[in-house]
Amino acid sequence: MQIDATTSLFYIFSATCHKNFYDLANYDRLYMPFRINRNYLDTTGKLRSMQNLSIPKIIKYTCPDGSEINIHIKQSNRSKRVTLKLIQGEFVAVVPSSITEFDLRRTIKSCSDWIDEHHFIAIQQLREREIPSEIAIPLEGIVYKISTSTDLKQAYQDIRTAPLGFLVQNDAQRIALVQKDNTICLYGDVNNIHLVAQALQDWGKRKGEELLPEFCRTLAKNGNFIIGRITVRDQRTRWGSCSRKGDGVCNISLNWRAVLLPEPLVRQLCHHEICHTMHMDHSPAFHALMQSLDVDSEALECGLNDASKNMPWWAHYSAI
Repeated sequence: MQIDATTSLFYIFSATCHKNFYDLANYDRLYMPFRINRNYLDTTGKLRSMQNLSIPKIIKYTCPDGSEINIHIKQSNRSKRVTLKLIQGEFVAVVPSSITEFDLRRTIKSCSDWIDEHHFIAIQQLREREIPSEIAIPLEGIVYKISTSTDLKQAYQDIRTAPLGFLVQNDAQRIALVQKDNTICLYGDVNNIHLVAQALQDWGKRKGEELLPEFCRTLAKNGNFIIGRITVRDQRTRWGSCSRKGDGVCNISLNWRAVLLPEPLVRQLCHHEICHTMHMDHSPAFHALMQSLDVDSEALECGLNDASKNMPWWAHYSAI
């Protein structure tokens, strides 16, 4: 919240004289010949305390059926108005940093029709967020079965002997993921969907780092392309990218989620980025080079563009 020097002086004086509120009428007449921003006043005309100017991170909203919804509050210095969103089954309000809790609650109440209308959609989205029974990695030709347990002690023992195992925690809640042969075991607070998604994402990133660079480099070698580094990243809006260094060598970056795609789509993605080492645009020459590598490249490119819609929920999940 932006507070000018005069207002700051008022807060310092107020804090030393009274811990809660000051009577604006009397105080203004005796000590303050300047105007007060009405955002800092409550409904009775009294100045809000400094503590009350902060807004909560979660505001509870009661639906007509009596159920309660948590609306997550995210303050933004760039936001000029309150924006309500439904993200992964959670209601989120993006609000200006200067808004008061009173104005925020009033605005949310005015949006009650929209919230009630989207409540059912939120419930459906939350129901879809279940732990999958299996995860397929086409590049390996393996379908990993998933099991769950609340026994963290067993997880600590298995992590010591398993080829892949790690711990994910949030405050006091923990989840351990252990990969044994073709099985993924989740231990601990398996009802915490945030930790489950984070654990599966971490596992997917490791699989991506293990499989994608080698697969892409093999394709480049077979086509006599020269490439530099191949990195695997957590890109949100694209499957991959190609950048040219000062020495002319191109580096390729791939989205780890590509490891979940069918092998033809992964091949198409790698061919796309490899061709950018020769043509850093989408010119006719670029598409001709793509066609020379795979006659089905046009159809595969359409499939790749649509693939993000079919990703499992946990692959795109992000904590509110």
